[in-house]
Amino acid sequence: LLAIPEDDARLASAHISTLRDAHGSWLELPTTLHPVLETVASRMREATHLPKAELTSLRLRICHEGQGHPPHFDRHEIDGNKLVATILVTLEQPERGGELRFEHAGDEGGMVLALRRGEALLWYNVASDLEDDPSSWHEGLSVEQGSKITLAGFLYAPVEALQGHEDLGPAPSHRERLYVLTDRDRSELEDQLEAACIAQGVSYIEIDIANF
Repeated sequence: LLAIPEDDARLASAHISTLRDAHGSWLELPTTLHPVLETVASRMREATHLPKAELTSLRLRICHEGQGHPPHFDRHEIDGNKLVATILVTLEQPERGGELRFEHAGDEGGMVLALRRGEALLWYNVASDLEDDPSSWHEGLSVEQGSKITLAGFLYAPVEALQGHEDLGPAPSHRERLYVLTDRDRSELEDQLEAACIAQGVSYIEIDIANF
């Protein structure tokens, strides 16, 4: 797996380039790019117990010292299929830092997990009512020493396939909602609003102003 990003000829033939921002660099790797990726994707699909789940690409992310991933939900929808589950595999662990933090999972104070090389973590992004599971709000803490390389699979499935799925977490007893009109150009204020909503157990729902 670690050799794939170094195979310039293979990446070029598939028109894959490295993307970068302040939080690190990443590549979107189609599962058809290499047999190893197809095998990994197949095992990820099996792990979710969702026969109709779709996984056509894997994201390889690299974070160096001072880089991490800000708090967020894994939330997206493609052709009516929701991003229902995420599986994260650690390919290279940093010497210090880089833990995965779920602020609203587990006991008070959340959960902080340091995945070792070769370890994988699966979580579901929706609760039993098929809306965001508050406990799936997470962040990648900054790497303090060394580098961190992960491979993520984002699994999509039709909503009807999730009804009664026994692995989904319980939904909150009630949900308050904040609806925000957005032009998809994410602002710092919107980030702050979403973080405040999560802290208070309020569902933060964005509406594309172009479709309003």
